[in-house]
Amino acid sequence: MVASSFYLNRRVLVTGAGRGLGAALSHELIESGARVIGIDLHAHLLSDLKHELKTENFTAFVGDIRDQNFRLEVRRFCEKEGGLDVLINNAGVVFGGEFSKVSEKDHALTIEINLVALMNWTKDFLPLLINNQAGRLIQIASVSGLIGFPLAASYAASKWGVIGFSESLDLELRAQASPLKITVACPSYIQTPLFEGSKPPLFTRVLEPNQIAKRILAKAAKGKFFVVDPVFMRGVPILKALLPHEIWQGLMKLFGANAGMRGWTGRSGITPS
Repeated sequence: MVASSFYLNRRVLVTGAGRGLGAALSHELIESGARVIGIDLHAHLLSDLKHELKTENFTAFVGDIRDQNFRLEVRRFCEKEGGLDVLINNAGVVFGGEFSKVSEKDHALTIEINLVALMNWTKDFLPLLINNQAGRLIQIASVSGLIGFPLAASYAASKWGVIGFSESLDLELRAQASPLKITVACPSYIQTPLFEGSKPPLFTRVLEPNQIAKRILAKAAKGKFFVVDPVFMRGVPILKALLPHEIWQGLMKLFGANAGMRGWTGRSGITPS
């Protein structure tokens, strides 16, 4: 159980809740006494999750997060239930492969789901969160938002965008003296169907969803802005800025970061299981 005193009876919305990190977050939140609204494109995944959770504190909504009408339907439900305390923008997709060999449609879809939809959900639910003393906005980004991610270029671009957007919004909220806290999670490879076949760089490991979910929720409860895992990756952007680009490229190759997605066989995240 993580940060139970904070999440107890909190109303939490999780996008992409059906599997992977989203499912792990839902499990941890329910164990902490939260009331969870799970959003996913796939009805069977939400049905399975609800069966696993065995609680009336989980409400499922099946729909496409790009759909404005669906988004407003969920918002109306939250308003009817008294508001929202925490929004976790977790839903995402990835299309691995060389940039020139991934279709224009898939590149656009990656940006639309990982960044544009995230911004839209943030915008529509911000009024429910902004003056909430316990309000939290948790954005699931990636280590690939801090450094380049070869063989998943549009995914990296979308996650860089998530970090830039969240940091900018956080500065606006601080200027407005809003109590709402933003947390941006930047995990490395997570053991989910999204990244099957990928290989983490040297001295790193594939992260276990439940462990990273606990860490994200605990840090968010404390109002921390960045959650980076592995922790040492927080220093990587500084190292990248200080080193000549050619040396940085050599290090990326040496540690295997350039080839991590070469064996990718995972699901994009939008196709059915």
